[in-house]
Amino acid sequence: MCIMQIITICDCSKAETRKFYRERVIPRVPERIRGPLNFEVLYDAFGGKLAHWHDYITDYGLCPYWFTIYIPSYFA
Repeated sequence: MCIMQIITICDCSKAETRKFYRERVIPRVPERIRGPLNFEVLYDAFGGKLAHWHDYITDYGLCPYWFTIYIPSYFA
């Protein structure tokens, strides 16, 4: 049996999220598909919730444009 407790303290600030984006997000995405990734648009969608950023980039990096759950409105 696995017991787990998730504690949410708060979302990251925009500055902290931008640092996460530059240092952790962008390096994980192949250069050939980075073009549409825009920090401001993604921040509007996810705010400082880094788990959402991580999930989106994992899906985006695997197959961009196929995963629609987090696609910002500029793709619609």
